[in-house]
Amino acid sequence: MTRGAFRLWRFIPRLFPYLRPYRGLVVASIFLTAVAVVIGLAEPWPLAFMVDTVLGNHPPPTFLTDLIGSHGRYTFLVFAALAGLAVV
Repeated sequence: MTRGAFRLWRFIPRLFPYLRPYRGLVVASIFLTAVAVVIGLAEPWPLAFMVDTVLGNHPPPTFLTDLIGSHGRYTFLVFAALAGLAVV
């Protein structure tokens, strides 16, 4: 079954003449797909930060202590929650 799917890749060059009028949209679509992948990879970071730093005993990253300061766990918890909302 997978061998048949790989054989279909040879038909992709036949699509290029039909996509030529929509070149800008194709490039924008590929770019936005790449941005969506990067955002999807960044989504678990606030939760990992919350579990490791706020609930665990790991020290916060230095860039974060420079940005926020070391005011306490609740400040980092609020930051992690807001970062999670911003990423999503």
